[in-house]
Amino acid sequence: MPDTTLVSSMQSALLGCIGGGVATGLNYLLTRRKYLAETRKLEYEAEKIRRELENAVASIPAAVGYITAGIAERLLYTSTGRELGYDFDGKGVRLSRTVNGKSEDFGPPAAGSFGFEGDTINIHRANIDGRYQLWLANYLIDGKEMRMIPKDESIEGDRLLRISCKARVVNGQHTLRFVLADEANKWLAHTDQTITENPENTWTPLNTYFQVSAAKQCHLRIDDLNVSKAPSSVYIRDLVLAEKTARSAD
Repeated sequence: MPDTTLVSSMQSALLGCIGGGVATGLNYLLTRRKYLAETRKLEYEAEKIRRELENAVASIPAAVGYITAGIAERLLYTSTGRELGYDFDGKGVRLSRTVNGKSEDFGPPAAGSFGFEGDTINIHRANIDGRYQLWLANYLIDGKEMRMIPKDESIEGDRLLRISCKARVVNGQHTLRFVLADEANKWLAHTDQTITENPENTWTPLNTYFQVSAAKQCHLRIDDLNVSKAPSSVYIRDLVLAEKTARSAD
């Protein structure tokens, strides 16, 4: 008959080895998962910084051209005093990226909704995934309502456009991407603006300038993405879209 004390000792030793192995394996998996998560976070932050720098550099020529062209402008849209429900369409979509020269969607879509409080736009986010798209679908040009900004054959080359608004975030951080796209939804120009919640709950003024072909119709889209927390909201007011029309007199 085997020595029960010896058997018990061997069982304890074996269980200890198994337990130690499991603990080591779990610790390895948790450490690796944490490492991968931190690596992805660092890669995301690096890509975000690179994209913001590219946007900033790309917008410099348009801003300089707009400012030096003088002060004459034609108003294409203003949200002030408007019934905004007639002017905007929106929905949540997935993020997109370019792979081998082709655009593809990935990840879950944005969950949320948009609404209006007087002449203020509210994009409410129920998750941090995807991007929420808001289209400006009603332009006010020379006293006429239009669904897109028409091309202008009287302009040789590019037209100069200015977008300004005020924004604030409740809970966390959001990025607003202003996109000008043609009638086939091909991007003509875009820029990103990041807004962070502040203790004073004050509004952040945003100004951006675009230089796009005058030979194409275009429309404005605002994407809400890179949301840090959910639920949260980003508010937009005093939205203005204007076009430089002439140089000031010397």
